[in-house]
Amino acid sequence: MKTLKLLLIVFTIISFSNCKKVTSKPDSESTFKIIKPSDSTIIGLWKHMSPHGLVKIHFKENGVAETDLGDNNSIDVISNYEIKGDTIVFFDKKGKSCPNRGIYKMYHRGYTVAFDVLDDLCNGRIKSTSGFWVRPNHNEQINQLNNILKKTNDIDFVLQRGRMYLALTKYKLAKKDFDT
Repeated sequence: MKTLKLLLIVFTIISFSNCKKVTSKPDSESTFKIIKPSDSTIIGLWKHMSPHGLVKIHFKENGVAETDLGDNNSIDVISNYEIKGDTIVFFDKKGKSCPNRGIYKMYHRGYTVAFDVLDDLCNGRIKSTSGFWVRPNHNEQINQLNNILKKTNDIDFVLQRGRMYLALTKYKLAKKDFDT
């Protein structure tokens, strides 16, 4: 009986000791916090490099998009926009506008938003709208992705960074990420 009690006590101590070691050992994935952009809306300012240079679009909550075709802080086109599911429709109202509507498939991934033309007869809008767009704080977001990628090899973050590089015409860096 004494032997059984002694074995039970030793077993309990060993079990407690092993549990304590396991719970105190830091998990490499839990030692840092991954903060993904929680922004699922396109409301706000976005920018990208088009074939004609930097383009900025400011999507407002009232369904108006103001486009600056260049980096001169002017509003060159004012459009109304409407989002239906993953599709966005542009109706230019003022400025260097197009008479017909433009329909685009929209891909919002937090760090980037992309527009692929579905139906648009306006070559200028197609050239200035298509492709990946980033927020103005893209350098901060790229630094965040770099820090995350130092600690994990999550391919989603590599793709996010590659899309951002593509929007900023950093093609060699984008290709390196896409090759990964």
